[in-house]
Parts: sequence; C-alpha cells; structure tokens
Amino acid sequence: RIEVQSAPGVGSTFTLRLPVSLAIIDCLEVHCAGEAYYLHLDYVEECLELPPTVVLKNGRGVMEHRNVAMPLLSLRHFFELETDEAACPHVVTVRRENGRAGIVVDAVIGRKQAVLKHLGRALGKVDGVLGGTVTEAGDMALVLDVPGLLQCALLTAQANNPSEKYHAPRAHR
Repeated sequence: RIEVQSAPGVGSTFTLRLPVSLAIIDCLEVHCAGEAYYLHLDYVEECLELPPTVVLKNGRGVMEHRNVAMPLLSLRHFFELETDEAACPHVVTVRRENGRAGIVVDAVIGRKQAVLKHLGRALGKVDGVLGGTVTEAGDMALVLDVPGLLQCALLTAQANNPSEKYHAPRAHR
C-alpha cells in the first residue's frame, strides 16, 4: 500500500507499507488471562479504562467515546480464555475504515518491538493473527491482525445473530 500526504509549500510524505513476512514491528503489549498479545501500533489510537457502566454481552458491547458510539470486542471472549474478567479492564481504541473500535483487555503493558514470525504450515492461517513473537521473558505471544480480528469477530457475531447492525470493518491487505 502506498500513502501520499502533501501540503502546498511544505512538501510531501510517501509511506510504503509492505507485507510482513519476517519483520520487526512496533507493537502495544496487552495481557488477557495472564497471556501476552501484541497489537500493531499502526492501528492503535489510545488506551482507556473500561467505564464500569459499560456491559459486555457475549464479548461485545458499545461505549460512548468522544460523543460517538464505539463497538467493543473482548479479546478474552474472542480467544475463549477463562471467564473471570479483570478487576479494572482497559479498552485499546483502534482505527478501522469506518471509524474506531475498542478491544477490551485485562492490562496494557506498553510499547514493544516484536520480531514477527509466521505461524507455519502446521497451523496455517489463524483468523485475527498475523504471527507470533518471543517476549522479553522468553515466552511466545501472538501478534494480532487488528483488521482481521475485527472482521472475524463481526462475521461470527452476524452468524450467531443475523440482525447484527454493525458495519463490517474491512481488512487492509
């Protein structure tokens, strides 16, 4: 993908986005059920505490953010992790084609660089996952495909509830 930004009298910026095979990418490390996950920083906008008034049903919900309704997806529910929610869950707001979405996690750890490795032929393509990386502690963590994660969650929700009204975010490929 090629992005061009230009301002008269200022100059132009050209950004080339190449497919990742084995790359070092900037990520946000988050935790759910004691497991580390990495979100590509290109999609992350900000991190917030989940308001106590927001209720998630079947891993999904909606919260008002900057006077706009923002759909939420629980990472814990998406990966079918143990059901005990964190005492103070966080929302990572991410960009998508038609606005923002929020990914609910137990904890936000911070910015990290990750060496992305594909999962290999044995596992093949896993919806919502770009690949894996080794953490600073030597453990494995999944690097998530944010647009793919949102798309997969939406398709699953629509399959389970055909009256679903959210608009599908499109994956950037």
